[in-house]
Amino acid sequence: MEPWEGDFAVALVQAFADLFSWVLLAQFAALLVLAVLARNPALVRRFWCAVAARDVEVVFARAALPVLRPALTVRCCSAFDPPTAIACDRRCVNGERRLPAAPPALPVMRS
Repeated sequence: MEPWEGDFAVALVQAFADLFSWVLLAQFAALLVLAVLARNPALVRRFWCAVAARDVEVVFARAALPVLRPALTVRCCSAFDPPTAIACDRRCVNGERRLPAAPPALPVMRS
C-alpha cells in the first residue's frame, strides 16, 4: 500500500484546504479592521469665531481610532488664507467656546 492512498490523502488535502480558508478569512478580517481604522471622516461646521470676529467654516478631522473619537483637530479654516495655514490656538476645537453662526431660519407660510 502506498503512503498517499485512501483516507490519509483525503484528510491531508482537507486539512490544507481548511488551513488555507482560515488564513484567507483572517487576512480579510485584518483588511476590514484596517479599512475601518483608516477611515477618517471630516466634520464641516460653520460658526462665529471670536478670534476672527466673523463667521467661519471649519473642517474638523476626527481621530482615526474609534476609542479616540472625541479628539478633534482643525484641518482647515476659512478665516485664514490659505485655509490650511491655521495660525491661532484653535480654541474652536472646544465646543463650549463655539457659538452658532445664525439661528435657523423660520419657515415662511405663503397663502
